[in-house]
Amino acid sequence: MRITPYIPDAVRASIKHHIRRAVRAAIDAHESGHENEDTLTGHLGFALRTRRQRRVLVNGQTWNWAIYYHKFRGLGPKATERLVGADGLIKFSIDAVEQHGSKTALFQAKLDTGDLQGLLGQCITLTTWKEAAFIIKYGSARYTAFDLENGLKQALRLPHPDETPLDDFLLDVFIACLLGDSELRYEPSDRILQWRDQNGEIVHTSFA
Repeated sequence: MRITPYIPDAVRASIKHHIRRAVRAAIDAHESGHENEDTLTGHLGFALRTRRQRRVLVNGQTWNWAIYYHKFRGLGPKATERLVGADGLIKFSIDAVEQHGSKTALFQAKLDTGDLQGLLGQCITLTTWKEAAFIIKYGSARYTAFDLENGLKQALRLPHPDETPLDDFLLDVFIACLLGDSELRYEPSDRILQWRDQNGEIVHTSFA
């Protein structure tokens, strides 16, 4: 379920500054890990996560926001990535006196020279969370992102729109609540993923 929270301009500017700087830092580190998608994902996730809530004062009121990141296990038997189709997840939260909200999206990351057949299988698996999943593509000088529908089109070699720069996608699609789910949650300690299904029931699965 999508809930669009109100975000004051000053808070949005703080989020924008952080995301643009984080994506730029990840791209700058591309050469040191360009042979491995997981390494690049680690660089990006480390740069994006805020480690603690960021505070912004707006008309005497304190607004707190944060970005969290978690990388799923991708190797070994019954690896979470193989079961979910995602490399990891990103979560955004915002809190003020009368507003408390959070949202999560799953993502799959690929090198721009990656295997399209593999992308097809991962996109199909991710259709369970089609409104809360997206694809990141790593290029040597540019990181881009696109939604699941366009990921399927790419994997099937069908015409598709131009890819969106990753920082713009995170700001204008994820933070803007065009993608993501406020009821999608992951508990890292217990390795439990929880969401609301099409029948309105809360369901969960464990990867422990």
